[in-house]
Amino acid sequence: MNIKINPEHRKGWDIKKNLNQPQKTGSIRKIKGLKLFSFNFKTGELKEAEEKITESFDENNCKTITRRIEQDIDCIYLQALNLKNAKRKLKID
Repeated sequence: MNIKINPEHRKGWDIKKNLNQPQKTGSIRKIKGLKLFSFNFKTGELKEAEEKITESFDENNCKTITRRIEQDIDCIYLQALNLKNAKRKLKID
């Protein structure tokens, strides 16, 4: 479910990034029970982020699960219980 947000709510949210330099991508520790949402500054779209899940086994036969997302330059990522709480964390009515 995607939500379009009125541009009036985004005043002062412009991000200036130097795209010529390589950027370090961070990591977020997943909190159990919460979903990861992405908010696009340019379009004002708030949606649930798509994850790629990979499973692997080590020499002790222990299962390891890694979750990765395709990061967009114009997006900010946050964890919330549902879409309503994600809007509240961004302080959008």
